[in-house]
Amino acid sequence: MAILKKDIERLEQIYKGLKTQREPLVRMWREIGQMIDPFYGEMNEDSKPEQVVLPDLNELKDGTIGYYSQVFATGLYGYTCSSKSDFFALRAEDEEKAEDDTITKELQARQRTMYKTFASSGFYSTVLPFLKSYGDLGSGAMMMGVKDGTIYYEHVPSYQCQALKNPYTGDVELFFRSIWLTKYDAEKAFGKDKMPREIKESKDPLEYHRFIQMIAPRDRFDFLDISENDYKYVEVVWAYGCTADPVFVGGDDYRRFIVCPWSGQSLGISDFAWGTGAPGQRQYMAAKAMTTNLNDQWKSARVMALPPIKKTENIAPDIHPGGFIDIPAGGDISPMQMGADLSWTVATAQRLTAMAKSDYFVDFFLMLSQYQGNVNTATLAQGLQNEQVNMMTTMLDCLSRGFFQPVIEYTYYKLQELGKFADSKVNIDFSELKIEYISPLYLLQIQSATIQPTTGLMSDVLQMANVDPTILHYINMPEYLRVKADATNADRRIIRTDKEAQETIRLMNQLNQQAASQQIAIEQQKADAQTTAANAKVEQVEGNQNTSKFAGVTLRR
Repeated sequence: MAILKKDIERLEQIYKGLKTQREPLVRMWREIGQMIDPFYGEMNEDSKPEQVVLPDLNELKDGTIGYYSQVFATGLYGYTCSSKSDFFALRAEDEEKAEDDTITKELQARQRTMYKTFASSGFYSTVLPFLKSYGDLGSGAMMMGVKDGTIYYEHVPSYQCQALKNPYTGDVELFFRSIWLTKYDAEKAFGKDKMPREIKESKDPLEYHRFIQMIAPRDRFDFLDISENDYKYVEVVWAYGCTADPVFVGGDDYRRFIVCPWSGQSLGISDFAWGTGAPGQRQYMAAKAMTTNLNDQWKSARVMALPPIKKTENIAPDIHPGGFIDIPAGGDISPMQMGADLSWTVATAQRLTAMAKSDYFVDFFLMLSQYQGNVNTATLAQGLQNEQVNMMTTMLDCLSRGFFQPVIEYTYYKLQELGKFADSKVNIDFSELKIEYISPLYLLQIQSATIQPTTGLMSDVLQMANVDPTILHYINMPEYLRVKADATNADRRIIRTDKEAQETIRLMNQLNQQAASQQIAIEQQKADAQTTAANAKVEQVEGNQNTSKFAGVTLRR
């Protein structure tokens, strides 16, 4: 593979073009960070790590919406992919294979291997910042890869990368990332001989140098000579601004980056890779208004506690807390009376708070604390839960397609390449499988759409059965059991297959028949014994009559 300096120059031009197109969005991200969570920092990919400016912690800010943002991220993490419970299951697409116990057990074993990989690789620790960015900025980015035979996952701040979406498939394919490395780290990653002259001559071991990483489908750029391999995705890394060959050229058969937008079609632009309409993008102006409101209220409270001194007439007062104003000779001195009604500011803050709480689904994630004392029936609580879950449908669809599916697919294929499934006796490809999301939130979504109506029907049927018991013959109870089990992710080990159930029914019927036959035999024995006893008694009476001392004596009349 021969990628020359002139090719790097063209790639760098494309990178700069994408950066220019995205700059208005980055300006909005900075505003969001300042008003919702100042620890996002400056969001400047051109700055070296040591130049990142921490937020001004002396400035008074309203943290209500920032708290809602944290509730959303932690709640979504806990309800969709917690490290304490399974969040996906692999099933065979083919129904016959899905009923095969050998295939089912093999897929369960592969799932356990994948979960161990997630736990040991730090995947779960990268999910929370990803979801925080997803809710605040409208998109989240992540890198995946294999190093020293181990899969790793890395959250990438959205402002550090550029991306472009394929308008036909909807997948984000072109990806640029800005990386800052010291000379030591760069040499460890790419090799000393790959370093350009500018970095080799650097004497400061703590100086950071900027690199650009590009990943794209192999047919994306016809000017790149990638004929030496057949990777589906080509990867190039070069030192930014250095007139040198790339420090790394390689590839992969699987897309190892993720850019997940909040919404599928943003701004009506078909190749726009970044999402819009996220809670943070809608609420950062509310956070700004609430901060201004808080500062005004604080200033008003200080003025009322330490009012300025009143001047003489026709002289404008200099109003500030504890202020003192020069008084001309003969002028009166008295504190000003601050009698303005500021209650409207409280009402305004309450309205903004209510909208932000709804936008971040706080009422769902903190349902017990939010509705304590207000929900007095289980039906009302269930209705409120279903309402919130149904409102999350679009968001959950975007997350499953743009985040969970590529993570699961990449992990599966890489574990297969690394030989982690080598002991398998089942030959089944990932393309033959379907992913079922079984985390609490996805199950609630399924139950809201399917199980709740079905359970309601069953409740009505049982009531009607009191009037007409034959209506129960219209209900397929085994299928109802399976539907209920699927929707609740019940452990499948407790449910028998059709074959096992039929065999159990046959044995039960056989046992029942044997028991019935034995009961009939017992009853017959009892009846025979009673008949025998009765006959014996009759014979005894007749015998007693024949042996009496009056036997043969005829009485006169």
